[in-house]
Amino acid sequence: MSDIKVGVVVPAGALGSGVRAEQVEAGLNMGAVVVAVDAGSTDSGPSCLATGISKVGRDAVKRDLKAMMQVALPRRVPILIGTCATSGTDMGVDWTREIVDEVAGELGFAPQIALIYSEQDKTRLSAKARDGRITSLPPAADYSDDVATECRHIVALMGPEPFIEALKHGADIVLAGRTTDAAILAAVPLMNGAGVASAWHAGKIAECGGLCTEDPRGGGVLIEVGRDHFDVRPLSPETRCTPESVSAHMLYENSDPFRLYEPGGVLDATDARYEQLDSRTVRVSGSRWEKGAYTMKLEGASSGPFQTIMMIGIQDPDVLSDLPAFLERMSGHLDTVVQRTFPGLEGWSLSFRPYGYNAVSGTPVKPDYIPQEIGLMMIVTAPTQDLATRIAKSLNSTFFHFPRKPGIPLPSYAYPFSPAEIERGQVHEFRLNHVVSVDDPLELVRLSLQPVKVAAQ
Repeated sequence: MSDIKVGVVVPAGALGSGVRAEQVEAGLNMGAVVVAVDAGSTDSGPSCLATGISKVGRDAVKRDLKAMMQVALPRRVPILIGTCATSGTDMGVDWTREIVDEVAGELGFAPQIALIYSEQDKTRLSAKARDGRITSLPPAADYSDDVATECRHIVALMGPEPFIEALKHGADIVLAGRTTDAAILAAVPLMNGAGVASAWHAGKIAECGGLCTEDPRGGGVLIEVGRDHFDVRPLSPETRCTPESVSAHMLYENSDPFRLYEPGGVLDATDARYEQLDSRTVRVSGSRWEKGAYTMKLEGASSGPFQTIMMIGIQDPDVLSDLPAFLERMSGHLDTVVQRTFPGLEGWSLSFRPYGYNAVSGTPVKPDYIPQEIGLMMIVTAPTQDLATRIAKSLNSTFFHFPRKPGIPLPSYAYPFSPAEIERGQVHEFRLNHVVSVDDPLELVRLSLQPVKVAAQ
């Protein structure tokens, strides 16, 4: 049986990070039959899921969509986008669709658009939980209806099947909700008969575009997937893939460098071989696919209290020589000020982050470490934004002039902003980190095929 070769252009690691039209064209000229790119992640925290608002700005998303559409659509090459607007909520899919409509109107195209939604109905999830079909992933607790109710949005991570279904119905552009990164890229190879292990492994390696090359900022990659291997090469002629750069990506965001859990099974790359095919291309073979139960990861986020922050810069060597003691005294004194100013107040807290000391790690420093200067951030958390700011204002003068020890003149620390209080907004939290078992890959998704909506000129 002769091998097949299914080419996928992965123009960037994320929609909005910088797609280059000339690289998309180069990939299509090399025989690619689809352009596919991820548009989201949980990397940026829970706010995008809780609010449904994209981390990436509309201008950047429109720029990248235009770069793909102007090259791919005239050639009748479909475009797949997963996890729209960072978190893959329904409103994120609709937001991306509005931008696609706008670009299509500007370019004079009329593509068929498939919208795939993966936001979940809480009543339906409750029934799944009662049937014992939802399990937690560490470190989450068992699923509960109370926690789900507190989530503003809950999404389920799709596999490749909804993309395949949309393409079978004639979609030119597929805009999908939350999807596993690899599934977006594996869909068309699987649809066209590529090996299951090769398709999933290629999807994992190329999920972040050029991150599997020697120049992560050099652009995207082309994957060509066969039955028992796949090839990966950069779209930029200025960089290359190597066995090291390619194999290293199995370590990216993966607790096990050899096994990758996806909907419907596990990719086992224990015996994978990475071969330098030419100066810029790596061939990967030897991975295996272990078919298993079809599960979809659930992600949910809620919104909580509000925060106001203030910042000062400290260079005083006396303060910096014993910073932990200074912070302990300051924290205790400011707590007392709040209690006296707002007697009986509940649900508030103060925290401090000394940047230049241990704000990033939070771990103890070496006993002899004395920084030259620090930026000290105070974070006030309270039930409302107004209250958080009022608490911060009540602490303003003390925070900016707290002495190293009692009985000495008050210092003045540097502050970068006036007014000093910066309202950070509402705090958000991931609440669901679970998997749900389904009988059908399309069971928890909704697909709608629609023509582009072009505003009248």
